[in-house]
Amino acid sequence: MYYMLDPLFDTLPSAAERMKGRGECVQGKLGGGRYAIVTLISNFQMKYIESAVVLIRSIKWFGKLPCDFEFIVYVLDTVTKQKSYLAHASILTDAGWKIQVVPLIPPPEYVNSQTSEEKFLPMFSKLHVFNATSYRGILYLDSDVMVLGPISELFTDYVTRMQEKKSYLAWVRDQPQTDFPGYNCGVMLVRPDATVFESLVKGRLEIKNYNHHWAEQGYMNEYFVRHRDEMLELPPRFNVLANIPTENTTLWKDLKQDVRILHFTIVKPFFFLSPVACYVKKIMSFCSSWEYVRDAKPT
Repeated sequence: MYYMLDPLFDTLPSAAERMKGRGECVQGKLGGGRYAIVTLISNFQMKYIESAVVLIRSIKWFGKLPCDFEFIVYVLDTVTKQKSYLAHASILTDAGWKIQVVPLIPPPEYVNSQTSEEKFLPMFSKLHVFNATSYRGILYLDSDVMVLGPISELFTDYVTRMQEKKSYLAWVRDQPQTDFPGYNCGVMLVRPDATVFESLVKGRLEIKNYNHHWAEQGYMNEYFVRHRDEMLELPPRFNVLANIPTENTTLWKDLKQDVRILHFTIVKPFFFLSPVACYVKKIMSFCSSWEYVRDAKPT
């Protein structure tokens, strides 16, 4: 549906044009240790399974990463009890994800009662990436993210920089026009460390002075304000939020030809009436690309 309409509404490359740049993985290794990309699924509804499939396809087709790269999906242990688990798990593994069942890291009670959306509550379980110490670097991506350009420099350049500066997290600042003024947790480059993991898990019960509506994102921003020397800021091209084209036109002018990672905040291409929302937010080209990747035959 989208890719029939986007040339009418968008000056960006159409989905068909963007798909011409579809490539394969790169031979060789990055060097320096093991790396992985991780996402989290806390609900096994089909729309989230589809999103995870689009995510891994987009990484493989546009991310230009080594062929032996590891792709891990964290599945909460509570989800494995759902009736659809086995069928949907096979879809994920067929797409290339390695399933790792992890325990829920529950939110504090005051977050549980005050967060803006129930779907945010399991997201404290993202913290498990900080404990994956067998990896030199991990890129955590929400499943509503799509990779549209090379991302190897995150591992070759930024992980090295993080190691030199003794930083454990690199992320992109959220947009000042949004209700949240800090950093966005949908894309996080992590240098795992067991001590940092323990501190984060413990701190979620002790640190209370943050915006509880944003659940783990509010907490992690407050935590790293207190540990500012342990974080780095990534360029905006590595987490381009869907509201940018309409709400930050200056930044969008600089970004639109070099979007490496698109984050479908607010607008989800798999939701009912999303074509209208994609048009209003001026991201029709990206919504059409998401649908194109979903519908394409895997190689």
